Amino acid sequence: MPPDQGPPPGEAPPPGQGPPPQQGDPSKAPHLSGKWNTGFIYHGKTIHSTMYIEQEAGNVRGHGFDEETKEKFTLKGWYSFPKLQFVRKYEKAKGAKTSKELTFRANVSILNEGSYSGPYLEGETTLGERWEAQALR
Repeated sequence: MPPDQGPPPGEAPPPGQGPPPQQGDPSKAPHLSGKWNTGFIYHGKTIHSTMYIEQEAGNVRGHGFDEETKEKFTLKGWYSFPKLQFVRKYEKAKGAKTSKELTFRANVSILNEGSYSGPYLEGETTLGERWEAQALR
């Protein structure tokens, strides 16, 4: 049975739906499809985003929005455990203040700490600023 590919672009998953929680073998590559809670630094300000990733083999694509600015983006990139890289594309005509692209690079790991257990992304943007994400299950 293929893994859940997440909601179609532009749609939120039904409440309580999505891939099952992934418990922990940190040496195994977690599947990244699903909804993510993201935080990153952009020109000294913290930006929180909701991001939907769809993973097919080593390719990732998706969409989301930045909560503070209400800007929408699409994303496209690659995943080869433990490395992930994608480009977020903001298009002025589709809800962004200006057209821009921002590359995100990350190491993918499995966390089992406190109240969170699951895939975790941590890395830098092309601006050299930190970002991280947790899967929402």
